[in-house]
Amino acid sequence: NGVSLSMPHPWSDMLTIVTSQFGSCALFLTGTSLSTPKATLTPILLVIMKVIVCAYVTYAFGSLFIGSGVSLATTLENFTFLYGMIPTSSAPLIFCAQYAPETSGLVATAILSGLVL
Repeated sequence: NGVSLSMPHPWSDMLTIVTSQFGSCALFLTGTSLSTPKATLTPILLVIMKVIVCAYVTYAFGSLFIGSGVSLATTLENFTFLYGMIPTSSAPLIFCAQYAPETSGLVATAILSGLVL
């Protein structure tokens, strides 16, 4: 029923090769930036703000913007909560390694703690 769009054969293969390495490289960067995990207050607060507080804030904004007249209101509100609680990726660590390498251990600890929480 749905239309499937795809790139032509040589371009799709090249795109797959280029994009498949990001996950393993980001995981390797997280591991090399984390010499010893330091469970200090700052990474724990960052994780709590991202995983718990952000989930409730996105739920509140979702409830506000969706309204009660929509037939899928509960489903959409639950999606906003789920989307808000997704842990942080390794993208902030990449920017940290580029622009503030002295804080990369702190950011790597926060990313690792977010995956555990």
